[in-house]
Amino acid sequence: MTNTSIDYKLFSWGALAPFTALANAVQGLEGTPRAFDPPFMEEWLRLPGRSAEDDCLLASIGDTLLGYMFVHQEPRIKRIVLEGGVLPPYRGMGVGTHLFDWALECGRKESASMAHASAQEGDTEQAAFLESRAFTLVRHHEQMRWSGDIVPEPTLPEGFSFRPFQSGDESGLTEVQNAAFSTQWGFSPNTVEQVAYSVNMSRSDPGGVALLMAGDEVAGYCWTQTADEETHIVGSVLMVGVHPKHQGKGLGRAVLCSGMQSLLERGSRVVELTVDRDNPAARDLYLSVGFVKTGGQEWYEAALTAS
Repeated sequence: MTNTSIDYKLFSWGALAPFTALANAVQGLEGTPRAFDPPFMEEWLRLPGRSAEDDCLLASIGDTLLGYMFVHQEPRIKRIVLEGGVLPPYRGMGVGTHLFDWALECGRKESASMAHASAQEGDTEQAAFLESRAFTLVRHHEQMRWSGDIVPEPTLPEGFSFRPFQSGDESGLTEVQNAAFSTQWGFSPNTVEQVAYSVNMSRSDPGGVALLMAGDEVAGYCWTQTADEETHIVGSVLMVGVHPKHQGKGLGRAVLCSGMQSLLERGSRVVELTVDRDNPAARDLYLSVGFVKTGGQEWYEAALTAS
């Protein structure tokens, strides 16, 4: 089999079902509650700001998909994030190189100045591939897990309270999220449209977003999600943030515990999250509550220059 038998074409909606199966296989999601089905994949692909028909390239031999590359365009910070891969039987045939070259050219056309891509901790094959493409290791994110049935009771200073997200909170949630993460590595500000869409996706529960209120103002939040395993429910803490003007008051711990309590009430006894190892305050907070490291993800960066 030679490279001349491999076809490359942009994603089309007629390929939704086989693309979903490919993405699950490449990302190792097959057989897990986080695996995509075609309807949810379509929701994910239609997130405001994405254009699957422009930003996703598929590699195939005949009717068999063997690899893909999705380019997440983040023009507000002049960055692209590359997501994809090639099924093991088809590696070493130049497919990954072709997909990467195409993705980097997409970024240049949109005037992006940097590209980021990740590899699972310990994946020496992927790390070597990225390094061969002039990507350098710049960040390490730790995957952490907590299990139990009791969460520390969140305590709040006078004037603060908790309540679940409700319709009409989209602007407040967007504002506090962008403010809380404005100095964090790799964060691209969200729009109100993107936040509103994400909160109302089929696998999301608006009530799973615990809001920290200072009077009528959103001061912080903990965004959670659940997925069913065969024997139990796994909860995820997607994001925890406190507005900079309210930081330094111990509110981060209270917000986290409020979100975890929400997960317990929805049946979770296991909670997972990801934290930047270079954010010691957040990492120490999670360790203090009882999270332990279970894995990691390494992030690589390459500067984009004119080809």
